[in-house]
Amino acid sequence: MGLKYLFKEAKYYKELDGGLKRVIAKFMLTRTPLKRIVNTPIYNKIYANVIRKKANKIKPYMLTIEDTSICNARCLMCPYTSMKRAKKIMTEEIFKKVINTILKKEKIKYVKFTGLGDPLCDKNLEKRIDYINKNYDTRVVLFTNGGLLTKERTDKLLKTNLFKINFSVNGVGEEYKKNMGLEYNKTIENIEYFLKRKKELGKKYPLINLSCLILNEKQKKDFDKFKGEWISKVDSITPCIPSNWSGKVDEKMAKQAFRGKTWACISLWKELFVNVEGDVVLCHIDYECDKKFGNLNKDSYETIEKNLNETKAQHLNGQFIPKACQNCVSSFDTSVDWWGDIG
Repeated sequence: MGLKYLFKEAKYYKELDGGLKRVIAKFMLTRTPLKRIVNTPIYNKIYANVIRKKANKIKPYMLTIEDTSICNARCLMCPYTSMKRAKKIMTEEIFKKVINTILKKEKIKYVKFTGLGDPLCDKNLEKRIDYINKNYDTRVVLFTNGGLLTKERTDKLLKTNLFKINFSVNGVGEEYKKNMGLEYNKTIENIEYFLKRKKELGKKYPLINLSCLILNEKQKKDFDKFKGEWISKVDSITPCIPSNWSGKVDEKMAKQAFRGKTWACISLWKELFVNVEGDVVLCHIDYECDKKFGNLNKDSYETIEKNLNETKAQHLNGQFIPKACQNCVSSFDTSVDWWGDIG
């Protein structure tokens, strides 16, 4: 994997989370021989106790907001083209209601702009980032494919106090175009300009992460080469496995690390997901938003919290009632996600 890469990633996660305990624990239990002990009887006994203790303490510290459900890409591994939900941009009224309600109720460390759409499709994005930074002490994170990152948008984004930007670069060259339906050279040109302007302005932030889904062996080799070329330019490069979107896309594309055991999903505790309509929903995997806990523009936060707590209790009892939870390939992380510092 390379020491240079490991040290760079350690520095990045320390900056991101303020500590490395959870990252190290997860690395040890997924990438080393210690993986063999996961979900053994003794492991399960200890881990269940850890979950019970932490579940009573953790409050949401991340907010994911889908400011738009419109996307410029047509990714092979994404259900966007078959999504039945309305493709639109969040209204200003709903946006401010979401931000003002949640950030006054919870100690939110990170507000993440992401969802089934690409945030750069929202022409009000920079104003919305400014609104958050002006009124609240929190870090704003942006996830984008970078295809719409014009020079003008770059300059606007670099005038905000954006903490981190994640560029999804899923493939190299023709593989990228096949995977995402976008032009690889144009996206790389956009990212390089962003890096250039950030350096010219002498800015430490935003941190820059490149995430890359790996769908086959060829793409794994391409990623290793790509990583070597980019590791000195950005703060982090993350290889990812694709999701099966709760069984709604080809499951062969998504590989589970641990089988036979699903634990309570920590996302229910640490993160709130709000879609473009202002609904507090299960998570991004439930892309049609079949499970809603309430709408922030219509329901009280107390009602939403009560509904969310019912699903948390079900998870703790091993009852994964929402359909999205029953078939979620991301559930492999539940076997290790509760270790280390959270929140």
